[in-house]
Amino acid sequence: TGKLLLLSGLARRLLAAPSNHSLAAAGYSNSSSSNSSDVWSIGEGGVDDAGAASVSGRRGASSRRAGFAGYSAADVAAAAAASNTAGFRSLVVPGLTKEAAKPPLLRSRHPLTPRCGRMKPAHSSWPSVWPTARTFHPAAVPLPVRQGRPNNATENAGISPNKWGNTELIKVPNFLHLTPAHVAAHCAAIKHLCTPWPKALDEPGVIDKQLPLRVVTTDYLRSHHSIRDIRARRVDLSLCLDRLVKLDKRSLEKLLCLVSFSNFAKVDTQFVGSSRVRHLRMWSDRCPWRFQNYDYLIYALSALYSQSLRHESWESGKAWIDNQRYEFDGSSSQKKLAKLANKPATNAVTHYRNALIKLHRQPENGGTGETHDSLRQYGRAVEFLLGIGKGGGGGGGGPVKKLDASSAQQAGQTKRTTERQAAS
Repeated sequence: TGKLLLLSGLARRLLAAPSNHSLAAAGYSNSSSSNSSDVWSIGEGGVDDAGAASVSGRRGASSRRAGFAGYSAADVAAAAAASNTAGFRSLVVPGLTKEAAKPPLLRSRHPLTPRCGRMKPAHSSWPSVWPTARTFHPAAVPLPVRQGRPNNATENAGISPNKWGNTELIKVPNFLHLTPAHVAAHCAAIKHLCTPWPKALDEPGVIDKQLPLRVVTTDYLRSHHSIRDIRARRVDLSLCLDRLVKLDKRSLEKLLCLVSFSNFAKVDTQFVGSSRVRHLRMWSDRCPWRFQNYDYLIYALSALYSQSLRHESWESGKAWIDNQRYEFDGSSSQKKLAKLANKPATNAVTHYRNALIKLHRQPENGGTGETHDSLRQYGRAVEFLLGIGKGGGGGGGGPVKKLDASSAQQAGQTKRTTERQAAS
C-alpha cells in the first residue's frame, strides 16, 4: 500500500507541475542551461511518505543522472500519464470482483444431426464405424435401442428409456464388433492362411477313423453384468474304443471295469448298420477353468489306458463271476447242458447258447437284456434243445426249425391252458 501511494504521488506531481521548478523538486536535474533544449534526469534522491521528492547532490551532476537522461519534459509527462492510467493492474478476486460480461458464444440455430442420422446403408461400412470392442455410444449406433424400465406407468409413458443418456447401455458389454460383416472381414483377412476342408471327411464314419478323439466345449451368451458363465468350464471328451491300439480282450474288459466304477466316464454303444461301435465318453467341470478340465480328462484317459494294458499277478485268479459281461463258457448252463442224457444236436446247442447270451447281456455288451422278444426266443431255444418243439425229435437229436409267428402264438396259448388246468 505504501509503494502504491508513493508512486501515485509522484505521478500526480509530474502531471500537475510540468515546470522546471517542479521537475527539479521531483528529483530531475537539468543537464543544459539552454531553454530551447531542456533535458532532465532523475537524481539519487528518494521520495518521502508524503509524496515530496528530495534531491541529493548538485544540480546537473553527471554522476547522479539516472535512466531518464536524454528525454524531454514532455516525454516524461506523457509516460507518467500513461503509467497512471494503464500501468497498474487492478486486483481481481474471483467471485467478488465484478468483471465485464463476456459476449455469449455464437451457436447455430440448427443443431448438428448425430452421426447415426447421417449414415446411409449404401455408403457406410459398419466394421469401419465400430472396428473393435468399445463402450456403447448412442450417436454412432443407428438403431433405436432401448434398455431399462420406468419406475411407474407414468414415467416415460411406461416404456423403456431410449439410447440417449441411457447408463444401462453403457454398463453391459455389447457385441457390435462381432456382427456378420466383421466376421466376414476377419475370415477374408486370414483366408490365405487356411486350407480347404477335406471332402473325404464328410463321409460317415471317416471322421471317427481319422480323428477318433472329439472334445466338445460350450460358450454361453447372456445379458448380465459379467460375460463369464460357470457352465462354460465343462469339457466333454469322446473316444472310439476300437481306435485304441494294443487293446486286447482282457485289456478291454479291464478298461470297462475301471470305467464302471468312475463317476466321470461311461461307455455308449451305437449300432451303425450291422456293426457295433462303442464310445468312451468322459466329462469334467470340477476345475474352475476350462483348460484345467481338459488337462484333467487327458490325464484320466492316459491313466485308464495305461492301467488297462498292465497285467497284474492277481488277475490270473479271476473267476467266472468276476466277468464284466455274461459268458456262456464256464457257466452253470453249460455244465447242466453237459449232464443231459440225450446229447442235443450241435445246431440246437448253438441256438440255445446265442439266445441265452442275448438274454443276459446288456445292449452295450452285444445283447438286448430281458425283453419280450429275447424271452420268447429263449423259450423256443429250450424247446428245441429238449426236443419238445415242433420239428424236434424226442431225444432232441432232430434238426431244429424256426416257428412262425402264428405257430409260436398257438404254442404259447396251449401251454398257458395246460398250466391253468393243472392249477385248477
